[in-house]
Amino acid sequence: MAYAESEERDAVKDMAFDPATREWSALPDDPLPTTYGRTMAWSGRELVLFAAESVPQPGAEKPSVVIAAAFDPRAGSWRRLRDSEILGGGGRWFAHDGRMIFPALGGADGGETGNWGRTYPNGGILDLDENRWLPLPDGPHGDEEFAAGTVAGERADVFGHGDWILDAVVGKWIPVPPLDDRGGDILVSGRALVATGRHVVAFGGARSTGNGSMELLADAWTWSIP
Repeated sequence: MAYAESEERDAVKDMAFDPATREWSALPDDPLPTTYGRTMAWSGRELVLFAAESVPQPGAEKPSVVIAAAFDPRAGSWRRLRDSEILGGGGRWFAHDGRMIFPALGGADGGETGNWGRTYPNGGILDLDENRWLPLPDGPHGDEEFAAGTVAGERADVFGHGDWILDAVVGKWIPVPPLDDRGGDILVSGRALVATGRHVVAFGGARSTGNGSMELLADAWTWSIP
């Protein structure tokens, strides 16, 4: 799939590549209004589009929340899904048991100027079969912790080393130990992180030397999700 991250300037087509014919074809127009922050994730049966509606001055009275639609490749058609009350951002969607999980802790209320009247959570769960949104399990030590991924059985998606990942099977948060390499990981950036089964591998990155230059790293670390 190749999709536009925003429709605010140009109405571009989302495209699908067929490896059998080695050709691209355009998807039918989705049923959402003009959006930005668009991303797609495969549920196992459908291609789910998540986005935020482009509205005048978003956040003045209420935030621009995540809206969604699902594309059935066999039927070649979209279905509009119920709008959420989550803000999104700062994570990745994870498919498990007919649900799409966005493991982002915390939330926002719009601040003192343009306050929305309540706090909207960053993350949530979309139940595709019931077409309804569910809250994430309560965050550890409050909701200000960082969520670093999701695990379900022998599948995981981990995008942070430290803080917490959500076990989608039991509905609990698992602490992720921080890397402890040669005085800490605070100044390391660009580290590659990937999960294979319940094993997480972190490699490389660059550390600031304190004089404006960077030191390339070749370290590899592994951690097994308990």
